[in-house]
Amino acid sequence: MVPATKEKVHGDGMPIETELKLQLPPMLHGVDSHQLLTRLKPNLRSRGVKKILRNVYFDTAERDLAKRGMALRVREIGGKRIQTLKVPNSGALGLQTYRELEAELPSDMPSLAKVSDRTLARELRGEVWPRLQPVFFTSFERTSWTLPYRTSEIEVSWDRGSIRAGDREITIPLPPTPPVPPVPPVPPLPPGGPMAVPPLPPMPGIQTLRFESTARLGKGTTTSLGMKDFDGVKAEGKSTTWTIPAGEIGNRNPINIVSATWFTP
Repeated sequence: MVPATKEKVHGDGMPIETELKLQLPPMLHGVDSHQLLTRLKPNLRSRGVKKILRNVYFDTAERDLAKRGMALRVREIGGKRIQTLKVPNSGALGLQTYRELEAELPSDMPSLAKVSDRTLARELRGEVWPRLQPVFFTSFERTSWTLPYRTSEIEVSWDRGSIRAGDREITIPLPPTPPVPPVPPVPPLPPGGPMAVPPLPPMPGIQTLRFESTARLGKGTTTSLGMKDFDGVKAEGKSTTWTIPAGEIGNRNPINIVSATWFTP
C-alpha cells in the first residue's frame, strides 16, 4: 500500500487533508524508488526545490491527542514557526481526512489561542493543553519536483532526515545509488602555488545534485543554541553547519547544511 495525500479548502476556509491508499500491482512490489525518480527526471519541470523542515510534535505523557486521533506540531520553515493541529474529519466513502488548523507562532511553543476552532479549544483547555510536552523531533530536507500528467500537475517529494525521541534517533536511510562516473584524480599542487581542484564532471540524471553524507565535510562548525523550556522540560540545543563548496555536486554557489538538535539533561 502506498499512501498519497492531497489538500483542498473546506467550506470554513480550513485546509482539508485527504489520505488515499493506493495498492500497487504485484509486479511493482519490488520497485526501486531511486530508479523510478531517475526515470521520471526527463519529465520533471525543474531541478527540484529544496526546503529544510524541522518539526516538534507535542502530546501529553498519556497521549491524549493521539487517543483522539489528533496530531499537534510546530514546524520551523523559512524563518517562521507554524503550528498545525490535525483533527479527524468525516470523509466521503470511508476516506481518512483531517482538518488542518494552522497559525504562525511567535515562539517555539504551541499556543491554544491560535486554535481557530473555539469549541475544540475549550475541549483541550482544561486537562490536555496544560500538560503538553515535546514527544519527538523530526528534521528533514525535502526536495520537490513538478511532474506534468495529462491536464494535471503532480508534486513529487523526497524527504531525507531523522526522527528523534528522547535519546533515541532514527535516521531515514537513502536508497542504494547506481554507480556514477569516476572523479578524475586531483593534480599535484605546484610548490608554493595555490590549490587548484578541477570541478567534478557532470553526472547524468538525478545524480547531478545528489549529496548523501556530511562525513567528508569534516566536523562542521558547531554553535550552542542555549537552553530552552519546552512546557517545563529543559533542553539544551546545538547547531552544526557544514558547507558544500561551489561545484562539488553541480551547484553554482556554496550550500550550507544546518542540523539543530536538542537534548534533555
